[in-house]
Order: sequence, then C-alpha cells, then structure tokens
Amino acid sequence: MNMSKVVLVMAFATLGLAACDKKSPEEVQKDVTSAEIKGQENVAHEQDKADKVAQEAGKNIQDANADVALVAAKADYKIALAACEAQTGAARDACKNNAQSALDAAQAKADANKPK
Repeated sequence: MNMSKVVLVMAFATLGLAACDKKSPEEVQKDVTSAEIKGQENVAHEQDKADKVAQEAGKNIQDANADVALVAAKADYKIALAACEAQTGAARDACKNNAQSALDAAQAKADANKPK
C-alpha cells in the first residue's frame, strides 16, 4: 500500500513538472517564426550553391563541346591534306590552303565558344 502512494505522488510530481515546461502561445509563435526564418535562409544558401554548381557544369559542357568541335576539325584537316596529295602544283597548294583556312576558322569558332 505504501508503494501505491509513492507511485501516485511521483505521477503527480511528473505531471506538475511537465506543466511547468509548457510554453506560452507567444513563445511558441516566436520559436516557429525563428525556425521558419532559419529554414528559409538554409534553403536560400543551398540554392545559391546549387546554382553555382549548375553554372560551372554549364561552362564545363560548353568547353567540352568546343574541344570536340576542334578535334573534329583537326581530323577533317588531316583528311583534306591527304586528299590534296592527289593533286599537283598550284592545285595542291590551293587545296592545302583551303584545308588550313577551314582549320583556322574552326579554331577561331572553338575559341569563341569557350566560356570566359
């Protein structure tokens, strides 16, 4: 029987302490507002980071595409030079000049398409 009284007293004491921890509506609203603001700040910060990563990825893709185009132009140049060997004299020289002009144009385009 004594044990029942002790348990009952402890239960009331626990309930009493729990009631002391309850926050007022104003305190709760303040905590909610603070959490909302902090959450919005965190989201904005992460969005900024994601935007920077995406921007850098876009530059990397643009740079890679320019490199691919230049490699393709160099391959075309070598093919053109090989084809020029079938000609002689001024025709061969003109063919090689045309191939070089095409390569130079591709190089200029690739340079222009590289991110700054």
